[in-house]
Amino acid sequence: MYSGTALDAEKLNNDQHVRNWGNCPTEILILFFSHLDLKSLSICMFVNKSWLGAVKYYLQHFELWREMVEVTIPNKGVLYKEKCALGWREILFNFFLWRKISKARVSHYTSFHVKHVKSMKVYKNELIVVLDNEVKYLNMVDTSCNKTLHVKCYSYEESDYLVTILSKQQNNNNNNKSLLIQNKQYQSDMQYCDVFNLDIIGCYKLYSNSCYFIDSSSTLWVAITERHNYFSVKAVAKIYKPVCVVALHVFNQKVYVVTKEGIMFYVDGLQFKKVHHISYPQLCDDADIKLSYRLPFPFNDGCVAYRVPANAKWEISKSHQFDKIIMAVPRLSALFEHGELLFVGYEDGKIEIHCIDKILQCQNEPQKQFYMRSFVYDKDGDYRIQALDVYERVGRHYLVVALENNVHQMFIQLKQR
Repeated sequence: MYSGTALDAEKLNNDQHVRNWGNCPTEILILFFSHLDLKSLSICMFVNKSWLGAVKYYLQHFELWREMVEVTIPNKGVLYKEKCALGWREILFNFFLWRKISKARVSHYTSFHVKHVKSMKVYKNELIVVLDNEVKYLNMVDTSCNKTLHVKCYSYEESDYLVTILSKQQNNNNNNKSLLIQNKQYQSDMQYCDVFNLDIIGCYKLYSNSCYFIDSSSTLWVAITERHNYFSVKAVAKIYKPVCVVALHVFNQKVYVVTKEGIMFYVDGLQFKKVHHISYPQLCDDADIKLSYRLPFPFNDGCVAYRVPANAKWEISKSHQFDKIIMAVPRLSALFEHGELLFVGYEDGKIEIHCIDKILQCQNEPQKQFYMRSFVYDKDGDYRIQALDVYERVGRHYLVVALENNVHQMFIQLKQR
């Protein structure tokens, strides 16, 4: 079902020679596995229990768990690891469990008592939520508040290397935004890179040890923590005409931007090249960048989803030149990509979980769907999905859902092998 892995494993399992191999001593299997690359080893893990045990032993003995994660999980598992405090071995098997999403049971786990969330992001064992006049670090286990920062900002994010704070420029009557980037790896006092003015849109993307952002001249910059904790800022590429960038996306170190006019570009050397041009309802000129369901949602490798009115059709198409997916989704309000899955939120509180491989084949049938109104009650009847994120513990998976009046943690019970 996913990336051909399960299908390939099934073929191997049905082969008479492979069934005989299942009775081989572990030492022989390991000798055989030593001639395979890690991608092939990941397929062998799904043949039978004997092979799974042998692959586990092989990876543990040669300390290859991290390398296996990097070749198996999209983005080399970089973004995946920031959603939990697990080791590489546990990350890999948690990732494999998501492949059973079609048979998962969904239940309400707990609620965080916060309202009017501007943005949120799971980092390790905490949920970072931006409210009107403060930023809270909420404990994902017991929902307690670990830390409160009295900062007024639009967004606040953290990775293993950097902290970013996007806020309105002080003493400025325009809509300019200032982006503060903090280097967590600096050994003495925190090193800051301040201040970058982002006119109107304030568009940036935090990606592991890098932060990409677009300035008012349509130039893409990157601030990066490199070896020896050296912090550098450099220009990457420039669009040589006035555009308004509303979304920035990074996938496997490829950088994509989407403009207000619906044009998606990708970075090729020092230039932007057009991927496709989508036709969606004109975006409002409001410069407020709080959680908005009106913006396009780039995902995967050059794909994009955008909201259309309720009476429109759910459509998937491919751009002619680059064979990239364009999704027109009625009443779309939130979208979140995690591993091989795409979580889609709607204005009526419905959540769909899609397999990205299926979407790339232009199939829009979700693996799982449910409505938030089936689990929680909102006195105002506002169940619109504001934002989605994922948190993981060993063998346990949670979906974090932001509504207007609360943030909820849903337990996704996935059957163990």
